[in-house]
Amino acid sequence: MKITEPKESDIVSIQHEGAGGSQPATPAQPKINLDPDQARQLLEFARATVAHAIRHGETAEIPASGLPREIADAPAFGVFVTLTRSGALRACRGYWGKVGRLEEVVGSAARDSATLDPRFPGIVLEEVPLLELDVSLLHRPRVLDRSAADWPKQIVVGRDGLVLNHPKGRGLLLPQVASERGWDVPTFLKHLSMKAGLPEEAWRDPETKLLAFSARVYRDPPRYQECDVASLGKEAMEHLGEIARAILVGCAPPSLALRPELTETAPVRRGILLNLSTGGREAYFGINESLAQMTAQAAQRVLARARKHQRHPGELASIITLFRPLALRAGEDPSRHRGLAQSAILAQGGESYALSIPAPDRGRNVVEHTLKAAGKSLEEWRAKPNETSVTAFSVFGYRPAARTERRPVRAPARAGQFYPADEATMLQRIDHFLSQGEPDNEASCRAVMLPHAGWSFCGSIIGKTLARTRVPKTAIVLSPKHTPLGSRWSISAADAWEFPGRRVPVATDLRDRLVARCAAIDIEDEAHRLEHGIEVLVPFLAKKQPELRILPLVVGQASFEETATLAEALVEVLGEVDDQPLLVISSDMNHFATEEENRRLDHLAIDAMVTGDARTLHDTVRGHSISMCGVLPAVTVLQVLERRAGEKSAPELVDYTNSGQVAGDNARVVGYAGVVIA
Repeated sequence: MKITEPKESDIVSIQHEGAGGSQPATPAQPKINLDPDQARQLLEFARATVAHAIRHGETAEIPASGLPREIADAPAFGVFVTLTRSGALRACRGYWGKVGRLEEVVGSAARDSATLDPRFPGIVLEEVPLLELDVSLLHRPRVLDRSAADWPKQIVVGRDGLVLNHPKGRGLLLPQVASERGWDVPTFLKHLSMKAGLPEEAWRDPETKLLAFSARVYRDPPRYQECDVASLGKEAMEHLGEIARAILVGCAPPSLALRPELTETAPVRRGILLNLSTGGREAYFGINESLAQMTAQAAQRVLARARKHQRHPGELASIITLFRPLALRAGEDPSRHRGLAQSAILAQGGESYALSIPAPDRGRNVVEHTLKAAGKSLEEWRAKPNETSVTAFSVFGYRPAARTERRPVRAPARAGQFYPADEATMLQRIDHFLSQGEPDNEASCRAVMLPHAGWSFCGSIIGKTLARTRVPKTAIVLSPKHTPLGSRWSISAADAWEFPGRRVPVATDLRDRLVARCAAIDIEDEAHRLEHGIEVLVPFLAKKQPELRILPLVVGQASFEETATLAEALVEVLGEVDDQPLLVISSDMNHFATEEENRRLDHLAIDAMVTGDARTLHDTVRGHSISMCGVLPAVTVLQVLERRAGEKSAPELVDYTNSGQVAGDNARVVGYAGVVIA
């Protein structure tokens, strides 16, 4: 048990009660200070309530707490219960201004967190030991004086949490958010406005009412800490590769000094997928088995099948680890699954199964896609949920370095799918899209943001944006990582990229300089082999600049702080070259909400983008669960521009659309925006 200030994940998905414009009702002295034994009992009660609610549903009675009466009957003003798993938010629900007995308010918040957060797949009972649980006790609520001009004088960063009430939206931020991020009070108020889904200056609106409060958080760590496989590093994954390769050629696994994480068992289901040079693959799943054991089991299955059919098993092409399992429930709303685009999905019934891995062409509804591959429909799964289990996994893919060969030329992977495979048709389409822009307004830009979907959906946005842009001889293109293949951060090892009728050279001098300054970047090809985020943009850039060179960089998952290290390395490299490259952000906007909701989320992100502030964009996208796939490339570039110029940039939106406006399907759309930064 740990007592802390609240953390960022505590500020999402709040439920307001009694938080109108006047002074909220509050007990004379809410109970917030607990001794260690009292805190332990309260946290045990909250965790037991979570488990009880999962068993019995959202309408379940709150179980008996067993708390001493001085705690159970203590007054409470408001409570949040936050559930996280391996650092990822799983649920957060709470009550603001709900005056009552501490036992009742904590129990209600725990039950709601367990069952009612609609943004994520439902929590299952097996997850409860894996969850970190926070109980946040709110106190000292107070209405600030009406004059917005005086509010900055009444707020103390680090002491005050804030609640904004407006006829068009409400939002809450906890006290430590501003201090952790170095905000001053006006910045705090701008973010509070955006948290309410309003323009950043909405706090100045005469209809806005503002309340402040304080908070105390008690934390219960998970009973079992899951291994984050993606953090193990290249050497650990190389060791798994050596185990698999030895078995595939009929030898015993080598004696290696394996990291403990590779030999430790886990009480949760995990898996290993081996991809082979023959195009075949083999998956092995186990509980209470180590990653090393599962790798060996998968390789032995491949070898046994090859011997049975008297053929060569093939060489190991890549290893994909599947970890942090999330059991999905047939009866829950499909909207809870829309955040699983970057997850592997396993559908299994009896001895048969289907496994789908993140890929650009996997489709929108990944659960339905996987069920179909398993011979089931979504309706059949819902009708007979006990016959088929569906599980989502986090994935980390790795191609062992010993088998990675440098390719002098990267062949096109998406020609004929995302854009035309015929040179004449491709150039004709590029000219058509560029003609929709304003070439008379062409100017030098430091950076642009371009979408990367199929040209039929977003070609006009790309064309209009680049028509405004004078493309120099070098472009550094930063793309999100859409597949689990290759390294987390990767620059292509190829010397050139090929497109229909044209090869574009890679800026190998910049590649070497950047890798020398950022150890997290690998020079390798696997991350780029099926990646479309750069490929769909380079033909446009090459049409604008016949002497184009590119530096293709994919950026996988990272914290904001990690993007700062990448930005610093880029700043140093750019400081050494005379002709400044164009920085290209490859990013679509939100994915797969209704047209109306997608547009709302997209414009929250766009409004944050045009502030030029990287932290604002990052926090807006993460805080509103906006699936803007290129947010990390975007925040990296914004940091580069600010550090180079000594001030924030001024991005300008060129145009916006979404797939619904193009295809006519408004039920599940993807947004596309073009931005120039002079």
